[in-house]
Amino acid sequence: MSGHEADRSQSAVQDQRQRGVDVDPTAEVVRDAIAKNGRGRAERERLSREKSGVSRLRERFGRVAEKRFSAYFRAKGERFDELRDVIDQARFETTADEYLARATLTVLIAALLGAVVGAGIGAAVIGPVGAAVGAVLATTAGAGVTAAAGYWYPHLRANQRRQQIDRQLPDAVMAMYSLSQGGMELPEIVKWVGESDEIGDEVSVEFQMIVNEMETFGADLQTAIRETRDATPSADLRELLDDMDSSLRSEQDILPFLAERTERFNRRMEEQTDDYLESINNLAETFIGVVVVGGTVVVGLLTIIDVNTVGGNIPAAIGAIYYVVLPIVGVAAIATARYRSPFTPLRRGSTFDLPDPDVTSEGVGEALEAAEDELTPLEVKGLEQLRDGLQAEERQSIRGRIRKRFERHPESTLFASVPIVGVYLAALTLTGVVNPRPAGFQSAPMVTTVAAVVVPVATLVSPITMFKRRRQQFHEEIESQLPGVLDRLARITESGETLGGAIETVARKDGNRLEEELEGVRREIQFSTSLGVALKRMSNRVQNSRITRAVRILVESNTASGYVDEVIQNIYATVQRVAEGRRRRRSEMAPHVRGLILGFSVYLIISAFMLAFLLPNVEMIATVDAQAEAAGVGAGSTTTDLSADTYRVLLFHGAIVQSVVYGGLAGELLHGDAFRGGGLTLAGLVASVVLFGVI
Repeated sequence: MSGHEADRSQSAVQDQRQRGVDVDPTAEVVRDAIAKNGRGRAERERLSREKSGVSRLRERFGRVAEKRFSAYFRAKGERFDELRDVIDQARFETTADEYLARATLTVLIAALLGAVVGAGIGAAVIGPVGAAVGAVLATTAGAGVTAAAGYWYPHLRANQRRQQIDRQLPDAVMAMYSLSQGGMELPEIVKWVGESDEIGDEVSVEFQMIVNEMETFGADLQTAIRETRDATPSADLRELLDDMDSSLRSEQDILPFLAERTERFNRRMEEQTDDYLESINNLAETFIGVVVVGGTVVVGLLTIIDVNTVGGNIPAAIGAIYYVVLPIVGVAAIATARYRSPFTPLRRGSTFDLPDPDVTSEGVGEALEAAEDELTPLEVKGLEQLRDGLQAEERQSIRGRIRKRFERHPESTLFASVPIVGVYLAALTLTGVVNPRPAGFQSAPMVTTVAAVVVPVATLVSPITMFKRRRQQFHEEIESQLPGVLDRLARITESGETLGGAIETVARKDGNRLEEELEGVRREIQFSTSLGVALKRMSNRVQNSRITRAVRILVESNTASGYVDEVIQNIYATVQRVAEGRRRRRSEMAPHVRGLILGFSVYLIISAFMLAFLLPNVEMIATVDAQAEAAGVGAGSTTTDLSADTYRVLLFHGAIVQSVVYGGLAGELLHGDAFRGGGLTLAGLVASVVLFGVI
């Protein structure tokens, strides 16, 4: 536990006592034990800072580049000023001149490798002349592509940061306004935003630049604001910092300015939500009309054409639609919906560094044995409970820890499922159980497709869908309960009650999930934990970004002044606005998701009709005509060389591709997360297997 954390913890306990809450010394004894026996954190941090071999190689590469080329770019001065500004806005870890030097060395290495590879390929294919031509072409291509990448990457990164800052800025301004109402001064508010990733990681980076200007270079607040304003890629943040600078110069109260800016951003967010929902409605309608309905119609027409013609390559065209066009269009639609979304995705909140992050049952036991004679029975009981709880946690199985990891990071299931699928496919191929090649799909379409396609896809999708659904349902439950809890806290504190007293009133053992968490806060306060630490522990348990953000603001405001009623009202207004936006999104997107399901169902019905009635009859007629022609009867009556098995494979694979694409798009439309559509994908796979297996 750092000295700063210890001072904050002690001041919180003293503040708690001053507000009339009974405090016994158990928590202080526990904190002392933790301070003496907690170990490992500093060592882990030291090890994490040690450079890996890749980092050392990167540093050596950077030193060589800077030694050779940095002086050149510094000497050119104004020639590269525009690119320097973009590099500064991208916020790389290197300076602009260092980046340009490294990019130049990378281009030269790419040119050299291109010359060697091009000469080798040219010599092997053509001969000596080919070696020269290949070297020139490959050198030009390698240098050109690398130079273009080095030039445009800072632009792309700066543009990405601009979008993220614009999206995160309303929450940051609301937090600044709340903290200002809670009694914090502007320099402390700026520092707080710079340290709070929950407000927005890119916004925090920009405000941390202000802090660095003050702490590292000794600039005053106004100078630091101006320096950061000139280097930020966001026009909205630039305008905000410019107005802050004007307010400071005119010595105006910052509170009315932040109040007005908060209201402006709230209106802008409502307008952005309206624009986004309108555009996403248009996107969904276009996708359903053109891709879902239009694709089915085109496939049907191509099939009819194939029925009535001999030759041609209609199956290849249908295969191109399913294997190439549909995935590309689907990914583009999902990316467009995500790119334009003004909603902050549901995500885990960062954890607070509390006084007891690394305490072990062994350490608490040693502290208990060493000081047992000096402790009261209540203190002994508290330490024994802490030791027993830590022992239970340390006995947790490896499987339990893996499950917790998957629940917190559902995407990490891919680290397990992808190798499993790879081994499974390799085993299928080597043992010859199925032949996952075109000939195998043609000879045994159902068995090969189910074994080589459906099972791997389901193996990849199922775990990530399950854990993603469980995690997001938890976050959605918490965020749906947060406005009601904040509303009650605001009304109670408005009457003059302290934050601790309001929490004690709202907390309920048999209430909703958030009220039960507040009940845990109330119990910790009764056992002498400070209010701030108890709230932070609750945030660490819940690990929701909005809860973490609210806790940070409430703890800081409560520590600064104790007046939190208006702060809670501001947090409530923001949470309510976000919740309303999510509700509107789901209500307006639900009909489009039903349209996707209906379109897929129609596709399955049409496929069933063609496979059960149309294609077999046409194939039978073609066979009879061919036999008659061979016998010299009815020559020339054959109308098609169509194969029903080929279409069975194409239509089955089309259903699988549609299941994956439509499920991902449905998840993105409803929840802003394509993985949340995994349930629809699995349902589509099951329906496809059942239908094509029966026919």
